[in-house]
Amino acid sequence: MKDKDRFLDFPIALLKGFLENHNKCLENIYCYAVFKMVYSEEAVFEDIEEFVESYQHNHYVDWTEHVEVRGEQLYNSFVSVKHVWTGIHINTFMMFFLKDRSEADLVCLLAYLGLKSIVQKDKIKFNISNEYLVSRMAGSDSILADESIPPIIRKHLKNKSKIKTKLFDTLESSYGVVRPSGNTRGIVCSLTLSKKDLELEIMKKKYKKSKEYRKQEDQSAKDQAKQEFEKWKKTQQDTDSETQ
Repeated sequence: MKDKDRFLDFPIALLKGFLENHNKCLENIYCYAVFKMVYSEEAVFEDIEEFVESYQHNHYVDWTEHVEVRGEQLYNSFVSVKHVWTGIHINTFMMFFLKDRSEADLVCLLAYLGLKSIVQKDKIKFNISNEYLVSRMAGSDSILADESIPPIIRKHLKNKSKIKTKLFDTLESSYGVVRPSGNTRGIVCSLTLSKKDLELEIMKKKYKKSKEYRKQEDQSAKDQAKQEFEKWKKTQQDTDSETQ
């Protein structure tokens, strides 16, 4: 398995309470993801040994039974519910699980997982609102009222604050989140494009909104309509000739 594919995928709701007890949340994420990949009807591995080999990490041997039991409980609680997905790379998981991490570290990981749940497989995502992102960071599929967002998350995502600027600088340097230069309306980012390609996509989007582009579109539509009209006109003339 390629390194870029070694993710533990899970419903965003498993992030609830992350700042209070990130180890418990990560334990649940691990149990859910491993159960799904190894023991469920959606399994992609024959057994836990194959998973460990593919993911190149030391499975918690004493956890095997725990993963089956707790993982099944979590899996069944989500199986009939439509939910938003995100994923954490196994290496990132190992960097945080059972480790002492700072508040800033935990919030930054939440921000990355929230963005990943929003961007999904899109090359680029435009105009992500602050409310949208903080709600995902809080483990919610939908946008939450401000008072329902944990205060620590609100503090780090406060608009136009130095602490938010630092957070996004870390997302770029540590998690590979790519953002354009300058100010944008809402959050604009990509998890796969290079900086150059991101800027190119933004230019294309701006051009498509320009008067020049709309004028070309209008002319193209007019030309196509004219061609269709000429075909229709010929059909009508042929029909008229046959009836005479």
